Amino acid sequence: MNFDIDCLRSFLVIADTMNFSRAAETVGRSQSTISQQVAKLETQVGKALLTRRKGRVLELTSEGGKLVQYARKILQLNDEAYASMSDDVLTGFVRLGVPLDFFGRDFTTWLARSIRKFDEAQHARRVRSCLLQTGNRGKERHCGAA
Repeated sequence: MNFDIDCLRSFLVIADTMNFSRAAETVGRSQSTISQQVAKLETQVGKALLTRRKGRVLELTSEGGKLVQYARKILQLNDEAYASMSDDVLTGFVRLGVPLDFFGRDFTTWLARSIRKFDEAQHARRVRSCLLQTGNRGKERHCGAA
């Protein structure tokens, strides 16, 4: 039996947020797809991974907690292996040009949260509207919504 990498990734987001809707938004899938992915993992292990009530995640079961630990290791190795094989490594810096009144006081909170998400999903290659400028290649990339 093999675990599906996408299912594990979705499961980790659920474990971190305790929310199917936020997990769906984070991984770019529908909420029903996220539910199906968790059901698939639960079928594979033959045990419940989450305690739910009225569609809400209350907590991880003991088996869910165990799978979270393994899933983090599996995904880290998967992402490292993919990055080592990829010729399209993004290096350099990201330059944001945003008027302060657009974000207001929440800008630093948003920026800190975005940096954490980027660090966690650094190999996802999913970029929203931005201008990327790579320091070592001197090239610019304009990215639209992905």
